[in-house]
Amino acid sequence: MPQAIRYNLGFPDKYDQPSKRAYIACQEFGHTLGLRHSSNRGSCMFPNDVTAAEVLTSDEIGMLNTNYDIPQ
Repeated sequence: MPQAIRYNLGFPDKYDQPSKRAYIACQEFGHTLGLRHSSNRGSCMFPNDVTAAEVLTSDEIGMLNTNYDIPQ
């Protein structure tokens, strides 16, 4: 099923810093590629921006490599 990324502009003060926008972009791209929320606070897939991580973990990258058959 096709996925779309749409920014909700209804909360401009909450995501007014580049690092917070990068966190949201990383998480939404992760969802688009099939990743779910993570319990790892070091991942942008963590469902709360307390840490505002801007990257996927190596485990998540491995999952994407496996899911999309990307050669190592």
